[in-house]
Amino acid sequence: MQRKPRFCHVLNLHTLGGVQRSFAGFLQAVVEEGTHGHYGVIGDHPHAQLGAELGGAVNRLRYFKRLGPLKIPPHPKSLRQFQLNRLLARARPDVVVLWNHARDVDTARHARSLGARVVYFEHGAAWSLRKEEQAARALGLAHGVVAVSHAARRVLELRWNVRQPIRVQLNALLPASAPFQPTWKTLDPNRPLVLGTAGRLVSLKGISLALRTLSELRKRGVQCELRIAGTGPQEQQLRDLSKKLGISDAVRFLGLVGDMGRFFSESDIFLYPSLGDAYGLVSLEAQAWGCPVLTSRIDGLPETLLEGRTGYTVPATLSPSEFPEYRDGRWLGERLTYDPEKDRLMQPRLPAPEAFADYVMKLIDSPTLFAKMSDAASKHAAERSDFARYSSNLVAAFRAVASL
Repeated sequence: MQRKPRFCHVLNLHTLGGVQRSFAGFLQAVVEEGTHGHYGVIGDHPHAQLGAELGGAVNRLRYFKRLGPLKIPPHPKSLRQFQLNRLLARARPDVVVLWNHARDVDTARHARSLGARVVYFEHGAAWSLRKEEQAARALGLAHGVVAVSHAARRVLELRWNVRQPIRVQLNALLPASAPFQPTWKTLDPNRPLVLGTAGRLVSLKGISLALRTLSELRKRGVQCELRIAGTGPQEQQLRDLSKKLGISDAVRFLGLVGDMGRFFSESDIFLYPSLGDAYGLVSLEAQAWGCPVLTSRIDGLPETLLEGRTGYTVPATLSPSEFPEYRDGRWLGERLTYDPEKDRLMQPRLPAPEAFADYVMKLIDSPTLFAKMSDAASKHAAERSDFARYSSNLVAAFRAVASL
């Protein structure tokens, strides 16, 4: 009987982000299915919330920043790399999957020396990679690539000239992110409209554009408020902007929200004016709870919704210099933006808050349209909520690009 292939997945789990949560859900799913041969080679003990989500699957983790109870110092870097190489050699993998680690030349090279196939799993790193020569070398060592969106595939091809096989596997909703059954909502004319947005409070997430959208709606006489879920280094700057715009009485900074289902269920429309996202899973999460979504028409964001049926995308046409909070350009780094309409890379552009406000007006002016879109959004997300099937498809994608 032929031995089933062994997979080692290399990533860091000490932070709580989309890549980390996707891996935790994936590993838990393959363990629950009784699938053997999948192990995570991670830096240090996982973030507490990830540890809870992993459950018994945490036993499938190996740590390259530790040697037993001892923590390996970060310098010289060769010490941790030696431990990582040692763990890979002991695991005898057939496939090593690098989760969003596009510059990991040493690990890719060592995996190949062990006779393993190397797969790179792109979750957004390709947009803002630095050390271009190192990144190009690492990507060149991969036998194949799996990308989280069609936009991610095109960025790899256009910016990094990747010519290996690339399989697209769109994200799925984590079980904890979806309601038990499709849910839809109607507008209540007897209370203010509730707009929701969520994400780390950094420039790239475009939270200031959500504030400016709220300001525009208030100028048009719409009674509404904006609820913001998330924390980050720009919170005070965003609070100051809300005061400057004269809307601080209608903005609620909620911080880290433990029950995002309740957050989405209490929001009427979800704004996600992100300035860059390989996919944007939060858009799909909002739709699961019946929120029509308004997001930017860039990168992988249009792939999260059905245009005109579950939400709308707003074209990015404005220069960052038109907004004081984006003029210094430090948030850009070396990032480029993918334009899905023209299939090209371009310098970052921003969607207009007035255009977001126009779509909000379109929805609230037609309660029938809003209810229809809410229902369609919930059903669309429900079709993407089978995480066990997603995990199985992801394994199949890894095998396909690795030529197993």
